[in-house]
Amino acid sequence: MLASPGDVPLRDLERDRRTVYGYLCAEAPDELELAVWRKEIAQFCRGRGLHLVTVFIDRREPPDRVKRPGLAGLLDALSLPDSYAVVTPTVAHLSTDHAALDVLHRSISHTGSRLFVIHDTSRDPKGGRS
Repeated sequence: MLASPGDVPLRDLERDRRTVYGYLCAEAPDELELAVWRKEIAQFCRGRGLHLVTVFIDRREPPDRVKRPGLAGLLDALSLPDSYAVVTPTVAHLSTDHAALDVLHRSISHTGSRLFVIHDTSRDPKGGRS
């Protein structure tokens, strides 16, 4: 017999949801643009049944800097046992500097979390990596 949602304790439903965090970084922050990106992250999560807890944001950080306040908070959150992933609109929000991006990818991987990039421009039209 299948249980209806009303038969399952709320804490069990919450535990089964995949907990994710958003991340944005803007060198020249435009608050309207940040709001649009936050909404895009929320819609992405909603459409995939992911539980978005919060969106960490860094402002005016150079792309080669790997120690940032928002990123530090994100990595702390990703180290929590129920964390599943980080969601970002493009990989450029992590960094446009290749060396820094490698460090940040390793830092996220080290937490055991996944990285979801909404607009993954690293794929070519045939579906392979470029």
